[in-house]
Amino acid sequence: MNSLRRTIVAIGSVAVLLAGSASASAAVKIKEIEFNPPGADTGTNAHLNKEYVMFTNTGDTTVMLNRWTVRDADGNVFRFGLGDRIPAHSDLMIHTGRGSEALLHKYWGLRHYVWDNGGDRATLRRADGSMADRCRYSGPGRIVTC
Repeated sequence: MNSLRRTIVAIGSVAVLLAGSASASAAVKIKEIEFNPPGADTGTNAHLNKEYVMFTNTGDTTVMLNRWTVRDADGNVFRFGLGDRIPAHSDLMIHTGRGSEALLHKYWGLRHYVWDNGGDRATLRRADGSMADRCRYSGPGRIVTC
C-alpha cells in the first residue's frame, strides 16, 4: 500500500513538472520591433509592411498561438487565429499592412502605422490573458531589440 502511494505521488510530481514545462509558451518572447522603417512615411501598404514586430520561440517545442494577442500602448490589438503557431527556435513577424499570410509572416491588415517613432510599448498575452512578454522603447532610432 505504501509503495502504491509513492507511485501515485511520483506520477503526481511528474504531472506537475510536465505542466510546468508545458508552459514552454514562456519561451515565446518579443525579439524586436521595427518602428521607423527607412524612407518617408508614405502610408503605402509596401511601407506599412516594413514596420513589424518580431517574436522568437527559444523553446524546444512548437507553441500554438491561438487567441494570443499583441497590443501597443494606443490599444491597437492583433489577435492570432486558430492554427497560428511558432515552431521551436523560429522567429515570426507581424507586418502592419496587408499581405498573404504564411507560417512565419502574419499581417495586421491596417492602413496606418502602429508603432510610434518616439516610443511605444508592445505587450504579448497568452490565450488565458496572462502576459508572456513586454517590450518598451523610447527616443530616436529605427529598430529596437527587446
